Amino acid sequence: MTDGDQKDEATEAEATDANAAEPTDAKTESDAPEADSLAPVEEGADAALPGAAADPVAELEEKLEKAKKDAATNKERMLRVAADFENFRRRSVRELDDTRQRAKMDAVKELLPVFDNLERATSHGEGADVKSVVDGIRMVIKQFVDTLGKLGMERIEAIGKPFDPNHHESIQFEHSDEHEAGIVINEFHAGYKQGDKLLRPALVVVSRGPKPPEEAAEQAAEAAEEAAPEGSSDDAPSDGEA
Repeated sequence: MTDGDQKDEATEAEATDANAAEPTDAKTESDAPEADSLAPVEEGADAALPGAAADPVAELEEKLEKAKKDAATNKERMLRVAADFENFRRRSVRELDDTRQRAKMDAVKELLPVFDNLERATSHGEGADVKSVVDGIRMVIKQFVDTLGKLGMERIEAIGKPFDPNHHESIQFEHSDEHEAGIVINEFHAGYKQGDKLLRPALVVVSRGPKPPEEAAEQAAEAAEEAAPEGSSDDAPSDGEA
């Protein structure tokens, strides 16, 4: 083998070694970018995770602040409502008292003419005959009844009516031959009502019905004895004395 042949073989060997080394370099170069791209992920791994949980303490503090604000708002609202209700209550009491006072004044105003006529009847009654005074009093009574009618009040009928505990108050029971038991036969003072509301009941005497025959006979005998002159039988002269 000549020197030229040896040189050619060495050249081919070097070329073969160079070709074998090229894929390794390419592979190293292709792997380099991948390593570079993983480097920032390692530095900010916690921030890059999509499901990372927030700070629980901060979240609780935020909820607490919101609850405090809501509580303050509700307290202010409650105090305002309580103040409004107290003002409404006082205003209602005041209006109710004013209404009662006006009702009393209206009633007294309607009754004043009746009082005036009573005063006139008293002042003109001196020296007048009894009939004129009685007629004047009857007129005043009629005016009084008419005034009560204007006020929505009416007199309760009692005499001759069946006893009604809702409108009548019995103060006595008596026997009566003219009325059956349970009928009002006398009235001590009249009762009045306003619509369905009772102003005052009528004080009445209620019949017990006719007396029993035995009791009637006893009372008749007692009445006859009381009516007879005292000592009439003793004072009458006997035949021997005559």
